Amino acid sequence: MAFALAVLGARSWVVATVRERAIRPGPEPPTTVRTTVLRMESIAAGLSYHAAVKELRRAELSFRVSGTVESLLDVMGPDGKPHPIHEGDVIPDGASPVRLDPSDYRRERDTAAARLAASEARQAQAAAEADLARLDFGRVDRLARREASTAAELDSARTRDAAARASLKAAEREVDSARIAVAQAEADVSYCELAVPFKSATVAARYVDVGERVTVGQRALLVHDLSAVTIAFGVPDTLVGRVRLGETIDVSTDAAPAERFRGVVYKVAAAADPRTRTYEVEVRVDEPGGLRPGMIATVHLRRETQAALVPLSAVVPRPEGEGCDVFLVVEEGGRLVARRRPIVLADVVDDRVVVRLGEPGGLRLGDRVVVVGVQKLSDGRDVRLED
Repeated sequence: MAFALAVLGARSWVVATVRERAIRPGPEPPTTVRTTVLRMESIAAGLSYHAAVKELRRAELSFRVSGTVESLLDVMGPDGKPHPIHEGDVIPDGASPVRLDPSDYRRERDTAAARLAASEARQAQAAAEADLARLDFGRVDRLARREASTAAELDSARTRDAAARASLKAAEREVDSARIAVAQAEADVSYCELAVPFKSATVAARYVDVGERVTVGQRALLVHDLSAVTIAFGVPDTLVGRVRLGETIDVSTDAAPAERFRGVVYKVAAAADPRTRTYEVEVRVDEPGGLRPGMIATVHLRRETQAALVPLSAVVPRPEGEGCDVFLVVEEGGRLVARRRPIVLADVVDDRVVVRLGEPGGLRLGDRVVVVGVQKLSDGRDVRLED
């Protein structure tokens, strides 16, 4: 009987001990996690703007004199034969694309030259008479001082001298006027050849033909400078501060989808357009290739900034209140421990978030942020880093 009671008592002690151990669990093993070091990274985002391609410069050419079109410049065509210049042709440097008949203006120039010669002859004669009158007046003046001539003779000599000098001045003014007339006549002859204001000029439109009578100011040609092209578009005030003069920008077009063009920011408006409230930005492409005026081009702006990023997998909701946290791995007393830290989200980039640095109790550069295993963590839990 005593033996049975002893066995029963031992069994009760074993059961109680097992239950006590079950109620008092031992320390949990460290949770395996994976971390990343928080550092500044570059974020590149693309913005696209569509705008029409424009020529670098354009000029509508007209004659400064009236006349009859005598000839058009001949250029070599793709068939190897010359033809009068027309739309799409490039005007050679220094060449005149349209000429007027200069016969009338040459006659006017010859007439003006003859008048100038006659005026110069009269000026020479007036100069000689002025010299004679001056000498005569000087001789009479000396005689009058010695009382060898009368006052009437002195007055007459003085009058002749003044008249001769006045005639000389009139002859000089006549010569000056004749020279201006000759210069104008020479200019009118040169105006019979249409001048192009820039070296590389492409004909965009031709409005005259041989034998046609044109008047002063009547348009004859429209030419474009296609040595470069420009693309102008408007950007909002939130972006205009990030566009810099001289910045390189990629340009593409549906007309040549496989080709990329290099553009440079050439102009940024100082004030916003009062209607659209945007700032005009002009991009210049110095090697346009297949880009032509009127095409729709796409300008690719790149925004590159520095920010601290953490993966979305590292972000956990805050237990109490609104907001989000992350877990950091810190070393405490020789152990690796997970510590919860609040974060302030600034932006989302793909599968990562931009966090603000410097917040009270927040993140700092160099922190080791848990990116895998956050679901099993709690503040102060021991962790082990995954290899």
